[in-house]
Amino acid sequence: MPQQNLLSAVHRAPQTFDLRPSRRSDQGANQLLGYPDELMIDWGDTPRGSKVQIYWPQASASDVVRLAMMLYATEAPRAVDLETVECTVTSRVTFVPIPFATGGNFAGLFTIELPPGVVRGQEFHIVVRRISTRQLPTQPIIAARPRAAARAVAKSDVLRRVTRDWRYVVGTFQITIPVRRAEELLVPEERTLSIMKWRLLQTPPANRWYPVLKRYVSYLGFRVNGFGGDAGGILPSPTGQLPPSKSQGSDDKIEHTGKVCEVLFDCFGDFEGFVLDSCAESIPFRSRERGIAEIILRACRERLLVAVFVERKSPHKICQIVVRC
Repeated sequence: MPQQNLLSAVHRAPQTFDLRPSRRSDQGANQLLGYPDELMIDWGDTPRGSKVQIYWPQASASDVVRLAMMLYATEAPRAVDLETVECTVTSRVTFVPIPFATGGNFAGLFTIELPPGVVRGQEFHIVVRRISTRQLPTQPIIAARPRAAARAVAKSDVLRRVTRDWRYVVGTFQITIPVRRAEELLVPEERTLSIMKWRLLQTPPANRWYPVLKRYVSYLGFRVNGFGGDAGGILPSPTGQLPPSKSQGSDDKIEHTGKVCEVLFDCFGDFEGFVLDSCAESIPFRSRERGIAEIILRACRERLLVAVFVERKSPHKICQIVVRC
């Protein structure tokens, strides 16, 4: 992969999301009820020149572009391919129409690419809101009016009916992009890649999420390579377990990650160990430390993900426990 693409990859932040398509009404686009729902993207302090791509495999990019050209006087999204549109950040807020459709939800991938020039320590927050239309039932006019004022009343009644339709927020999600050193981001990104590889293997190709996960995994792989890792060496794992050499950066430790399925006590009721379920196997560990007992009991009660590190030469000797909330 060329170096330029690697640099772009580490500036790219993908996020999956799910939404239902807009519902078509019998109203025209000049009426609020005829408007499609919209994504209102609040960029906050995200640098101008950043780009966002929205990938909707169940929708047509040309439909999104056509609706945007009808509704907005500003620059419309561009079609990157048949299922992807792209916008450039030029102002605080960007609107993207959600195309009309019937049937199931759209599985989507929202990918932001930051421009060169961002520095370590910066953090960007993007808020995406879905805007829809709401209508209250029109109330009939009960009070009698003079005939001379009938024409004015009729106009007032029409105006009253129009103002009963309004736009409002029906859902939202936020994306946070921290700018950090590559070595700080590498291991978390490798774990995410491992989990998403496993999820992709569990997803049937006919599932609506399959193409989204496939593209998401490819982006994560590019990011891992850009951070100095080896995406090809990351194996699928439901817990994000990495090869021993990747665990805490130490070759003399072995990591076992999973959830506590059993807590062991002796005949006097004293803690003596626990069993860790890593999906692939159940691994027993022995310990009589009071502090470990408290951690393990909480992890078991709250179903927390636990990483147990043991020495390679003494695989039953616990040297570190990490609880991932």
